[in-house]
Order: sequence, then structure tokens, then C-alpha cells
Amino acid sequence: MDAKGITGRIVFGWLLASELCAAVVAGGEATQPLDLKPFAGPSPFDWKGAEYTLPRGRQIIDGTPFEMDGVVFLQGADSAETNSSARTNLEILSLHQRFDEIHLLGATQRSDKDGAIIARVNLTYSDGAKATLPLLYNQEMRQWYGGWHKTGTRKLDPNAREAWHAQFSDAARTDDVLLLDHVWLANPSPEKEVVRLSIESTKSRGGLILAGLSIGPSNAPPLGDTVAPLRGPVPDLRPRTGQLARGAGVVRTGAGQPVSGATVKVIGARRLQEGADEADLDDPAAGVETKTGPDGQFVLPPLADNRLYHLVIAAEGYEPFVYWGLDPKFDPIEVRLEAAKPRGGEKYVVHGRVIDPNGEPESWVVVEREGVGLGDGRRGWGWENDGWPREVLTDTNGEFFFGRNKAFAEVQVRVHAQNLAPALEWLDATNTLQTIQVETGVAVRARVVKEGKPLGGLIIGVSGADRNAATYAGHYETTTREDGTFEFPHLPANIGWNLYGIISSVKSYGALGSRLIGPPGTSYVRLGSANISTGVPIGSLTNGASVDLGDWAVKPGLRLAGRVKTRDGEPLPRGIEIMLGFDIAWDDETVSVTKDGSFEFTGLPDESLNISVGQTGWRLSGANRSMDIWNATRLEGVLEKDKDDLLLEIEKGDYGYSSYNGNGQLPQPDWPGNRPLEGAEPSGMPQIVLGGQVVDDKSGQLIPRFKLVPGYKPPSMPGMYAPPQSIMQKLIEPLKKKTVPWNEQPFWQYSRAEEMTNGSFLVDFLPLSSQPIFRVEADGYEPFESDPIPTNSRNLLIRLRRGRGPNGIVLLPDGEPAEGATVIFAVSHEQFGLSSNVLTDFGPPDQHGVRLQQTAKDGKFSFAARAEGQTLYVSHPAGWAERAVATGGDDLAIRLQSWAAVKGRLVYSNGSPAAGVELHVAMPMDNFMQGDPFINMNGFCTTDSQGRFEFQTIPPRKLNIDRI
Repeated sequence: MDAKGITGRIVFGWLLASELCAAVVAGGEATQPLDLKPFAGPSPFDWKGAEYTLPRGRQIIDGTPFEMDGVVFLQGADSAETNSSARTNLEILSLHQRFDEIHLLGATQRSDKDGAIIARVNLTYSDGAKATLPLLYNQEMRQWYGGWHKTGTRKLDPNAREAWHAQFSDAARTDDVLLLDHVWLANPSPEKEVVRLSIESTKSRGGLILAGLSIGPSNAPPLGDTVAPLRGPVPDLRPRTGQLARGAGVVRTGAGQPVSGATVKVIGARRLQEGADEADLDDPAAGVETKTGPDGQFVLPPLADNRLYHLVIAAEGYEPFVYWGLDPKFDPIEVRLEAAKPRGGEKYVVHGRVIDPNGEPESWVVVEREGVGLGDGRRGWGWENDGWPREVLTDTNGEFFFGRNKAFAEVQVRVHAQNLAPALEWLDATNTLQTIQVETGVAVRARVVKEGKPLGGLIIGVSGADRNAATYAGHYETTTREDGTFEFPHLPANIGWNLYGIISSVKSYGALGSRLIGPPGTSYVRLGSANISTGVPIGSLTNGASVDLGDWAVKPGLRLAGRVKTRDGEPLPRGIEIMLGFDIAWDDETVSVTKDGSFEFTGLPDESLNISVGQTGWRLSGANRSMDIWNATRLEGVLEKDKDDLLLEIEKGDYGYSSYNGNGQLPQPDWPGNRPLEGAEPSGMPQIVLGGQVVDDKSGQLIPRFKLVPGYKPPSMPGMYAPPQSIMQKLIEPLKKKTVPWNEQPFWQYSRAEEMTNGSFLVDFLPLSSQPIFRVEADGYEPFESDPIPTNSRNLLIRLRRGRGPNGIVLLPDGEPAEGATVIFAVSHEQFGLSSNVLTDFGPPDQHGVRLQQTAKDGKFSFAARAEGQTLYVSHPAGWAERAVATGGDDLAIRLQSWAAVKGRLVYSNGSPAAGVELHVAMPMDNFMQGDPFINMNGFCTTDSQGRFEFQTIPPRKLNIDRI
């Protein structure tokens, strides 16, 4: 395409520079590349190991010359790598050039909302005038991972286009390719001399990657490209029928030298457009292998062209490598191997070995890191990702290592071995070799039919019935054959599974609702007002068993349709999407909302589902009745029949993710996922409406501004066992603190909290077994909590008494004000963390001012009143303090006590030292169930060879020391 006559052209890519001088380029090109080499630094290309894919030196891409000697990365909003390695701006001084266009070659690290300003190009002219040109996401620039076998939704500016592509393992993992866009921006005053050019980050989510920057005239003739494009189209939408093709590639060292004699082996395959998690390790191609020649090149035996193939590449003296998606019909791949590293050299190490059912080692098996435990009872998934790889491969002896220098106590790993069931295990962080035996698993098969006739080509999913992250068995997919049959040949045994049809695959025929199967003695009950069913108990789901479920009939699918509206009547935002998913099935669908706000889903089963709205800066309002009680980003409910009037009300704002720390819990029948799905539509179950006014208790005047939090009081549980009491216990019972059972504590709907501004309120509630309650909070007043109100009442009068929460000053042990002390105001049943001398609020940042504050230079703090406020916890490098404030706390003076230390020696009953034993120091949890707050301590140590141990920086109070 001829760029002649096009204005406003920008090329974008990875960019990093602070001061940059324009170079006079040799050869006299009309468009002049600017040299970014002195300013290039670490970028996502480096972090992903993809830096070798970029061309180097003077290159012509999309007809425009660029100097490509590294990447400049401008800071984004939410990446640890971004914040530590990226620059905030780039400045080119002493430019003194006249030009029509600025060319950028680049992309963004992450996706962003449509139209978000990623960066600004600023020009300063010799006369002192200035101009700013914004770079907009999804118009001038997009995320550096682009769709490979799927069409995207990008809406590029006419003066921007994809200019460079490359394939790389991590991109193939998600069925993407690497891309850089060429964007050209028009200089608003081309007749003026530009003396300074700068590009500044807006610190949006995207994060600008710049690989090239050039300036020049608008009428420069395009030059011949020096970088050959990929032979396969991007996106590659060519029809695939399973014809055979020979996948090829080259294996090189990190320095680019060929690796001869490397083994290249297929370890699994998946359908196009799927992610790596969907791979089938039992695919007929699994086990196919070849070797690289003297030039490092390889050609695999013929493979079906409608699959992406996972490869393991191994060579003597190099780290084995997994390539996450070779397309045999696409361009040859390139793999770079790193030199072999010493094993287990990190400070904290997990050493494991994978063996098959016969005890033989499983070599070149993928071991994925799923979760991590820190040893204080906390386990996490999707966090604590720094310092170690996402997955490793076993060696020829079946052994593997996970290690890092940052402390951890245990790692959860998932093992994928060919023709065996996946295994999920927690392994301790010790140098002791720990063995994982992968088993044959259980084979589960069935036949899908409609009106007695088999249906081939449908995608069937299976997901572990227990969705607890610590034990979730995973999800897998397969396709029905022409005779309608399908099989999962190696599911992990002795656990429950949900079978289901993938909606997008089945909807043209109807719907396949989930089917529950379980091990001996297990029964599954799915709650739901219209759909109560039990699972199919299977006599044996043991290793080596084979279970045939017979015919599975497709039923008529249901329709869910409705519209989206804004709460205050604003126009709907552009590009809004609705996502529909299922908790018991690993399946979801997304549809775009039309201009009039309508949307539609078809082919749905009569089951519990969830609905969410995807639009940055907007959220579901509290008027949507089926709001998920744990996740405010979605609605949840049962689709009993066709529903055409679902009304989703949205409002401006971001989800607060208000903490449920210390909150009660509704009984299961009251959970929205077990009731009919409802939004804000007029139809549906009649509601209980409560309304009234809020006034000052003394003056009777309206309080114009207050916060109202709706909630429910769960029903009491009569007949629960109570142990017999002695006469003395009965005598002191009235003096004891009243204990509310955990299942009867109030449940507050923080996602529905409203700021009221006219002194009155009106709030509605669904009629449940739990009864409506509400809480009113206003600055300068004590909070009010209502009793349960089971019927409509619109004339309530709430009188608030003036009062405030605890306040005062924190003093150092010497009596001086303590600057920077962390003060937590805890209420009943809340939990917090203490690591070394740092107190942590487990809740989200939007609640930190309510529960947690930092003292200023004067050491002072002041909290608003909180219902059931009980204790102040104070932490500072100089010491610790606690103060009970259940009966009030005005103008407190809290003096810190110096941190304590505990030393000792652990011995066995025979007096010998207990060496290498991990110990944990913790606060007693004696009264937590009675309503006291609790501090989780992250204090660990390991005894030495003589059994000696020592804890430093611990609170001077009653503590427990536990053996892990």
C-alpha cells in the first residue's frame, strides 16, 4: 500500500528514551530514523524471551526506514515489571528539524479500554509554541499479542496498520502472534522547526512498547522492505480439514548458533483458537518425534493441519523447552535454547520426581506451578508469581525442581504425562526428593444424540466438581466422533466430575446440560428453584476403570435476552459486551450489545449461570436483584425457561471489591445462584421495600448525607446441639459476652451500599428465608443497625447519636510521637496480617482508610465509628501496642512497647535435639468464634542442628509456638 499522501502517520513499538539526538542518516533517505539504541532497556520482549524475534539495525518496514537496536518501554499502570524497569518519558533535545510526519513502530504491553490515551507525543517549536498528539489504544496502537487463527475486534485508525509479525512460543500458548503496528502522526505545524520532541507515558494500563521512531515528509516514496513478511496470513483463517502437513522449524542457541541432534517431540495437541490448557495429551500425534540436522533444522512427520501441536525440544547441555503451539501449515518456527543450569541452587527449593504406575521415571513431562503456600495458612493462586518459572520439564530420570530465593513453604504442581491421568499435588519446600506417581485414571465415555440420532463434531467439556482452588482437578475437552461417541480416557480417579456440552458447539442443535458423576458413596445435589437434580453415582471411578454413561440426549435450548440501560439516563458506552458463564462448567460466551442496548444468548441449558458486563469505567448497579454475594462484577441465577426481559442496569464507577472480611454468610437457599435470574426489570418476585428518614437524635434535623448498607439477618438454627452446663456455668452465663453463631451473623451487601444525599432513603430486598436489615453510617455519628424487618415499611425514622470512632496519638517507647505507625481499627470477626513489623489489611484499598491508617509526624490518628468496633492494633519499627476500644476511645495516648524476641531449644522426648524442624509463632485464636478480631502472624524459623530456634520482632503479648 502506497503511503503517499497519507497524513497523521504513526508507527508504534517498544520505546524508551530520556534524551535523544536526531541522527543524520546515511544514504539520504527522505525519512530519517532516530537512533534509540542508547536508551533501549528491558521490555516485555526480554521478559518473555522473545527479543531474538526482533530485526536489528537499519531496517525498512512497511516502506519506512527505522533504526532497530532494542526496545524502549514506557511505563504502564499495573505491572511490577513496568514500574521497576520502564521509563515515564522520552525526550529528544536539540532536534532542529522540519518534518511533516512522525513514524512510530510499536505496540502496547497490555490491552486497554478503547480510546484510552496510552502516551502523548509533545512537540516544541523554535518560536516556543507547543503541540500535543495523543496515541489512542485500539486506534493507533494495540496489544503486542494479536489473534492468530481468530478475527480480532481492533478498529485501527486509517493512518495505522500492522507492519510486523513473528511467532513465538508464549504467544502461541494463547493462539496469538507477536505484532508491531506502524502508525504515522501529522505534525500540526510542519513549516516550523521542531527543537524538542518528547513522548510521555500516561501510565494507563497499556504501557507503550516502541521499537522504532522516524521523522520525514508526507510525500516520501515507500522503500522496499528489508524484513520478509510471514508466509502464512495473519490472522490465518484458511479452512482446515485435517489434511496432512509437515511442521518444520529450526533450533538455535541463545546466540543464534544451530543446535544439531536436538530431539523434537510432540507431547500434545489442541484445536485451533484454543489455549494451551485445552491440549489433548492422548492425541494420536503425541509421541511423534524427529531430530535436528547439522543446520539446526527439523521437519516433523506429517500431522493433521487442524491442530496446534505442543513440542518438547531437548538437547544435551541445554535446558529443555516447550513450544506451545506449532501449526504445521504455517511458517517454520524458531526455538532458542538456554544453556543448562545447576539444579536446586536457590535458597528455597522443591525437588520432585514423576514416575508412572509401574514406578518407572516419566521423562520430558510438563510440571506446571499452580499455587503457592507461605506456611502461615495462606495459599494463593495467581499471585506470588515472581522469582520462578511457570512450568518446568522433568529430566531423563523424571526429576524436576521449583526454586527461588524468596521464601515459600509449599508449591502446588500439576503433572501432565502422555496417556496417563493428570496429577495434582502439594510439595513442601525442602531439598528432600518427593515422588509423584501418575496413574492410568478412569475412562469415561458416552454418546450424544438428538431424537435418537448421533451428533458428531460437538465439543464436550469436563470439569472437576470440587471448584476449591486447592483441590480443583482441572478441565478438559474432547470432540464427539461421527457416531456421536466421545471419551475422556484418563481422568483422575476417585473424584467427582461435571460433564457438559460447550454452548457454542451445541447451540445449533439445542443444549446439553451438565451431568454429574462421582466416586462410590458420593451424591451431588444441585440447588435451584427450577432445577433440582442429583448426580449420577458411578459404582467405580477407580484407576483403570471404564465407565459408559450411554446415550446423552440434547434438549431444546433456552433463550436469554434483554437490554442494558444506564442508571442516570446517560448514553450507553461504545463497545459494551455481555459475558455469560457457568460455575460448574468451564464454558462462557460473549455477545456485543446493539446500539439500542439489546442482547441475546441462545442454546442455554436450564441451569445456574452468571452474567457480567465488560466495560471499563462502568459497573452493575445495586438495582440488579441477582447480584452475586461474593463477586460484585456479576449476576448469578437459575435460568428456568426462556427469558426475554432481563434488564441490566449499569452506572459509572469501578468495582470496589469491598472486603467480606468478618461478614456473615447467607444460607445456601438464599444464594442468588440458587434462585431465578433477575436484573432490574419490573417483572419478577415482589420485593420488600424499606424507606424513611435519617435525623439527628438531639435536634431532629435531617442528616443530609449518609451511607446506607443493606443486608440480611440469616435465620436462627433451632435444635442445634448445646453441651450441658454446670450450675456455675449457668450462674455466670448472663455475664459472658454473647456469642452469635457464625451462620447467624448479619450478611452485609457491600456491593449495594448507597450514598444518600437528601436525608431520606428507599431500598428494596428480595424476600428470602433471611430477613432484611440495614446499616446507616454518617460522619460524626455512631452507626445504626436495624433489627430484621420482614415486611414493607416506608415511614421509618432513624435517629443517629453524635459520636466518633477511636482517636488519639501513638507514642514511641520514649514518649515521643510515632510517625508512620500503622493503626488498625478492627471489629468483630475481622482478620489482619502481621509479617515482621508490618501490619496488613486483607481487604481492598478502597477500605483501607476505614480500617487502617498511617500516623503523620504528630503521631495522631482518627477513625470514624464502626459498628462492633473492638480493638486497635498498632505496629511501628520501634514497637507494638493493642488497645480495647469496645466501650469508646477518645483522645487516646497509646505508647508502643518494644518488640520482643523468643529464643529456645526444641528437643525430642528422649532429650535429643530436633534439628531442621519448622516452627511458627502465632497469636492464640481462643475467642475468634466469640467475635474477637484476629491477627495472622507470618513468623517462621527452622531449628538448627542443635534444635535451637529464635523468633525476632514479635509482639510482647501471649503467643503460641507451633510445630509445622
